[in-house]
Amino acid sequence: MNPLISIIVPVYNTEKYIDETIRSVVDQTYQHWELVLVDDGSTDQSNRIIEKWIQEDRRIRYSFKENGGQASARNVGIQICKGEYIAFLDADDLYMPERLQSQIEDIKNHDADFYYGGGYFFEVKDGKKIRTPYDWKYGAFTGGEFFRILYHSCAVNINNVLIKKDLLLKIGTFDESEVLRGTEDFDLWLRIALNVNSV
Repeated sequence: MNPLISIIVPVYNTEKYIDETIRSVVDQTYQHWELVLVDDGSTDQSNRIIEKWIQEDRRIRYSFKENGGQASARNVGIQICKGEYIAFLDADDLYMPERLQSQIEDIKNHDADFYYGGGYFFEVKDGKKIRTPYDWKYGAFTGGEFFRILYHSCAVNINNVLIKKDLLLKIGTFDESEVLRGTEDFDLWLRIALNVNSV
């Protein structure tokens, strides 16, 4: 049986991007997912675009909260999601169509506690779309090896992570303190590295 993957998206004034972001989830080859969009106090038309999608797909859920930052929005999503696995997506980014399928197969084949994948930077030059892969370290690591990799660089993009919800709740969710705003994901990866056997 295919496990349910909860995809958590913090939303804040992203009406220019959110439609395409949601479409990249709906178009996944792996279809056993729920999309949890947590609106962090948007004042634009993001909610209207999301409402349209909710009418079209029952797997899409919406929650509104007062503005508190991405960490707090993601933590709300973690608390209300139902999936065995959690993935994240920023509201102005996209998934490749096979993202969930390839990762769920890898995590099963390698029995990994924590999984992150590759990604691309997109840019347009002279009317041409250019895709440049992330220059990160890939492979199988122990938690200690992963910690040493992170010590030199936050070599994990939040949009490429897949983690069991139970493990995330055991380790602890995103730190919402002001001092870590913008680096709360790096803090979480370091804590995960110290508490897992396989990455």
